[in-house]
Amino acid sequence: MNDLAPSDLPYALEDLAWGLKSLGTAQARSDSTARSQLFLGTQDPLTNSAQVLSQVPNLISLPGLNHDFRTLIPAVAARYGAVHS
Repeated sequence: MNDLAPSDLPYALEDLAWGLKSLGTAQARSDSTARSQLFLGTQDPLTNSAQVLSQVPNLISLPGLNHDFRTLIPAVAARYGAVHS
């Protein structure tokens, strides 16, 4: 996995730390996925994509990608149109 310097991130390093902590404790509302487009890079070493795909019915898998925003966002935009952050 490539290491990014804090200056390479699109947000503050403190925000990344907060996000990781939140992911460990927060839960999404059960109806929130119905209003969202969800994408998962299937080559992400941080997830078990087969398990996630089996539990989230409207998840769109992106073979060959991981969670690196530098490749994930352009790939989603190219395949499905504009991406809003």
